[in-house]
Amino acid sequence: MSEAASRKEERFPWHAMNLERALSSGSETEDVGLEKLFEQFADADHRGLMLVGDRRRILAMNPAARSLVAYDGPLPRPAAEISHDVELEFAVGDAIHDRHPVWHESYAPGPDRLLSFHLVPIMSSSGEPLLVAVTVEDVTRLRHLETVRRDFVANVSHELRTPIASINLLVETLQRGALNDPDAALQFLHRIEVETQAMAHLVEELLELSRLETGALTLDVACTDLEQLIRDVLARLAPTAEEKDVSLMADIRHELPNVRADRKRIEQVLMNLVHNGIKFTPAGGRVTVRAVRQGLAVSVDVVDTGIGMDADQAARIFERFYKLDKGRNRSGGSGLGLAISKHLLELHRSGLQVVSEAGRGSKFSFSLPVE
Repeated sequence: MSEAASRKEERFPWHAMNLERALSSGSETEDVGLEKLFEQFADADHRGLMLVGDRRRILAMNPAARSLVAYDGPLPRPAAEISHDVELEFAVGDAIHDRHPVWHESYAPGPDRLLSFHLVPIMSSSGEPLLVAVTVEDVTRLRHLETVRRDFVANVSHELRTPIASINLLVETLQRGALNDPDAALQFLHRIEVETQAMAHLVEELLELSRLETGALTLDVACTDLEQLIRDVLARLAPTAEEKDVSLMADIRHELPNVRADRKRIEQVLMNLVHNGIKFTPAGGRVTVRAVRQGLAVSVDVVDTGIGMDADQAARIFERFYKLDKGRNRSGGSGLGLAISKHLLELHRSGLQVVSEAGRGSKFSFSLPVE
């Protein structure tokens, strides 16, 4: 080995010999500026990078690429063998034949991981394709976020479609003569007001959830009388419970100490949990808020005797827009309340857990630090 080659191998030990042999032998291609390629590979250790010859064999890989495709064997080897994806070889062929960059995505071996391959042909001075440089990225999270965004837009559109359609129908009815009947006009205007308030509430929840997820919402943490807060929430929701013939109960075990919390936000959490309990509990049932000190924290449970959930429903209950009522009618709410509650409790360095069984009710639990 020449002194220059030895220095290159020492500087670039992870691919120098394989690539230099392939390039200098002429078995894959002609010389294309080896030093420049080495430099590019050396500066890109944080990305997955591969060089593929015109026989669809991978000549060189940096450590990131090896890790991403889970390959630690010798080189050169066929691209399909290393990537476990025959379509990658076809993509290499397309890049060479068309002489244009090609994008390709495939799942990596093992746990579900989606990899993105960007293939760029490297041309000789005469314009002939010599190699294909391939960057590799794990885009699993990116694609998941894109899916979440699409679902989010679809769900918002769905939630707004119903009240907008209702308002349009009510306005058309008024225009066709209902305005001339004062009693009917007042009734229709009231329904328009209800639908408008529903849309305003949805927008407010969306904005709040956005602030929570981006970290823009801050807490006003102070010494909080949790026992009084629980009793206030139950008093506010008593009329709603009475309409459904559902009993509300506070089970405060011993004298509760004050807690460190944002009173307004914990009230919001309790209102949501108790209201959900009322909504999904049949007449004659009960919703109980239990609170007890456990060491340096107060544990709070909101327990109902309602319809409960199966395991699949419980696993998704904190997702945005997820609803138990598959009809997704307006009385079902926006499906954002539990997602917001979970985020608010996480800001308090707590969490929101659920234990439920279909037909046997649900229990939502969280804890707050003692003052």
